Amino acid sequence: MPEIFIAPKKKEIKKGKLGKRPVESGGFLKQAKTALSAFVANPRDIHFENQEDGEIVLYLLRAHWVTNLHWIIIAFLMIFAPIIVFPTLSFLKFLSILPLRFQTVFLVFWYIFIFSYVFISFLSWYFNVFIITNRRLIDVDFLNLLYKEISTCEVDKVQDVTYKVAGTLGVMFDFGNVFVQTAGAEKNIEFEQVPRPAFVAKKITELMKKIN
Repeated sequence: MPEIFIAPKKKEIKKGKLGKRPVESGGFLKQAKTALSAFVANPRDIHFENQEDGEIVLYLLRAHWVTNLHWIIIAFLMIFAPIIVFPTLSFLKFLSILPLRFQTVFLVFWYIFIFSYVFISFLSWYFNVFIITNRRLIDVDFLNLLYKEISTCEVDKVQDVTYKVAGTLGVMFDFGNVFVQTAGAEKNIEFEQVPRPAFVAKKITELMKKIN
């Protein structure tokens, strides 16, 4: 598993011009009370790797929890699938050609596969985070257990911010994508399926104007 969350070392308090919160060394992201939140404003106990002196985390975002429904439903159906499939196969006498121990082994591997699917799906949601600080926008993409990609953009390099809300669920639960267009060689940033995209876009714009 990639070392996104690492146990923090002893506290090393750093004070910057704008910072009032202590920054702890070690660990990409340290969380306390907001472990499963999708939208956290002004988090007090969240710090990340390479956080600069005086850099303050203003918002921590994840994809809206509704976006997890598809894999939760799939996992739920997979859990109960053998209850429906096995009696049907038994009625059709398909299972009679397999010894009972083979059927048991199949069931064990089936539920191990379900557990792995749920575990990886949860990690994909949990570790894909978007961070807005008083200086930068940070997009952490957790691609698999062995690889993560981190994109950053200085706020003063932001040229334009737009957002998009699409679909029935997006309108009902107020989540969507926030697109950040940057200048020069800076990579464009996209916050995908985050809660309150209009609010997020507004705050990035306000921060951009304040710095510029």
